[in-house]
Order: sequence, then structure tokens, then C-alpha cells
Amino acid sequence: MSAHLSALIVDDEPMIRQLLSEILKLRGYEVRTAQDGLEGVEKFREQSCDLILLDIAMPRMDGMEALRHFRALDAHVGIVLITGHGGERERIAGEHLGAVFTHKPFTLSAMQALLSTLETERSRWREENSSGRPVAERPIVASAADRRSYVRANVSLQASVSSADSPEAEPLECRVVDISLGGGGMQFHIDHPFAVGSEVGILIHRGGSDDPLNLLGAVVWADHESGSCGVHFHDLTEDQTQSIEDLVVAVLETEGPNA
Repeated sequence: MSAHLSALIVDDEPMIRQLLSEILKLRGYEVRTAQDGLEGVEKFREQSCDLILLDIAMPRMDGMEALRHFRALDAHVGIVLITGHGGERERIAGEHLGAVFTHKPFTLSAMQALLSTLETERSRWREENSSGRPVAERPIVASAADRRSYVRANVSLQASVSSADSPEAEPLECRVVDISLGGGGMQFHIDHPFAVGSEVGILIHRGGSDDPLNLLGAVVWADHESGSCGVHFHDLTEDQTQSIEDLVVAVLETEGPNA
């Protein structure tokens, strides 16, 4: 197993949290725990990790809702849904969002085997993404390979884009068509794409809200034939990051991610 792995256990049963903590610590994990989905998501926002063990039936925020938030925040973190009550519907929904599913009570050998598989996948992902730059700083959906690396949530949002290099120019109307999980960037369609490297401001008009979402970013790719641009966000505030997360969670609730 790779060293320095970290895990978050989200379960409302203290005995389960303690048991899973002991299993993971023996495997070398740094472990944090949360007693419900809301606390788990808050802790993950503060500090991400390599693995999440997630109960389904919990107060305040259940595991399925928490799963959508975790995926909106990170496309690649390993997630195990553990439940004594979930059925086929939860299993299918969980697998659609890249989680693996297991039942309570679980055997120690079965849990160890599951962890070994997830650790191998995490190690492979780390090797493939060890470019020396944080994931959020790499180009978003710039190619077919990037589309595999940056799982996206399909959206359809009216927006306007203005050039930070030419602030006197009129904003141009566009449509945001996807946002990468993890909040790194987005793709939009526009009649006349901006040049690669352009600094832009994006004003997203959220349905049912009089408060548009204002974001800053840089164009990392442009396809003039299809009228598409890929933008990498930067200088996001905490409120902006939360708003992007909420947009993606709403999409995942109904459609799931798009690779």
C-alpha cells in the first residue's frame, strides 16, 4: 500500500466508526471521522482525502446526498457506501457516481480485500496524475484524455463572458454546458470563442435566482469550428466554490456525471 494515505469515516454509529478506524489505522491511514453526512462534507471541504467510508442512513444529511457533494468536490476520491438498509436503487445510484457498495455486517476479510482494490486504483491514479502541478491547475477538458481525467457534470446555463483584457468591450452571451467535478473549470459554447490564454469574467445566470454567479478564469482551449471554450477557474472565493459545488450537486442528483 502507498504511504501517507488518508481516510474519512462518515457513520452515525460510534462502534462502526471505531471499528473502521482501527482497520484503517492498521493499514497506515491517517483517519478522521464524522457522525453524519453534513459533518463529513464540511470536513472534506476543509481537507480532502484518499478514501471515504460512507454510511447511507444518517441524520441531517444521508449518505446518498453526501456522496453527491463528495463527487462535486472530487471526481477521484475512493468512496465505499456501507449500509444495513440500502437496496438495489442505492447500489445503482452509488455505482453511477463511482462508489463501491457493501453491506453491514461486513467481514474483516471482505473489507480488507475491498480496501486493497481501492488502494491499487488510487495508487495508479496518483502515478498517472503526478505531473508536478496540482490537479486544479492543469488544463480542463482540453482533449479526449483530459475528458477522461476531468469527469464533468453536464449543465445548461445561460451566461455572459467578458474579456478581462478589454474591459470596455460588451459582454458576449454564451451557454455553459459542463462543469468539471472538483470545480476546476467549465466548458461553454459561444459564437466567437476567445483566444487561448485570454483572461475572462463569466457571469452565470442561475435559474430561479436573481443573484448571478460571477467567476474569473483563463481560456485553456478553444475550438472555433464548434464554438466551444474551456476555462480554468482561478481566484475563487469560498462562496463561489460553494456555489459551484451546489450547481454540480443539483445536476448529479438527476443525471450523474459524464466522463
